[in-house]
Amino acid sequence: MLNQADAQWCIWRAPIDNDKLIIDEWDWANYDKASMKVTDYEIQTTDKIRIAFKGKVLSVGRQWILKVAFYWEIDRFGKVTFHVDAIKNDEMPYLPRFGLYVPLDKAYNQVEYLGKGPHESYIDMQSLSYFGRHNQSIDELETIYLKPQEYGNRLGIRQVSITSNKQQKIEITSEQDFAFSLLRYSLADLTHTKHWDELPENDQYYLHLDFAQSGVGSASCGPKLDENYRLNDTQMTFEWDFYFS
Repeated sequence: MLNQADAQWCIWRAPIDNDKLIIDEWDWANYDKASMKVTDYEIQTTDKIRIAFKGKVLSVGRQWILKVAFYWEIDRFGKVTFHVDAIKNDEMPYLPRFGLYVPLDKAYNQVEYLGKGPHESYIDMQSLSYFGRHNQSIDELETIYLKPQEYGNRLGIRQVSITSNKQQKIEITSEQDFAFSLLRYSLADLTHTKHWDELPENDQYYLHLDFAQSGVGSASCGPKLDENYRLNDTQMTFEWDFYFS
């Protein structure tokens, strides 16, 4: 089985200590409760099948966060293309992240990727990583912190393959850099659990595929995150190709 629940749009990350100066704004914006509301769709059939959507990423009791036009396209060879054009509401706080959140069967426990590794990396924290081809297990992807929080991001990704113990494979490629993480724990668990040893064992893993994520900064003992490292783009466009075997 590929996954046990539907993929979701995701703009939230489990807060890190350095988010202390922005977390109240993210909480006010209800970013952790955001979801996609589709307002229109169209099905196009030629030599490919394209299902195109228009919608908004919204949250409880707040104005729109993102206006999004996107499509899923399947060609006759089985390649699935996901294309996104998004506009951010300038009146809302900068985003923790923007991408997809995909629950996966726990059989998918080995990852090979072309990008920055082997250690976790963020836009303002990547000196320990280098661009190359890396092969790591779910155990090797993990970074343990005293307090549960966002972890495990890999930057500068052009290709990533997640393989199951039955040699089933999901491959994602792009002509522009993207980010991914494969985690043992859900966003909700990482957000609300106080101590790492209290995190519950789940019956699935969690794949994040991100256009981008805000930097980590040093706000726990320093200034606010530098504007250059905030995900606050007015317009965002990306495209990923998926292959299943």
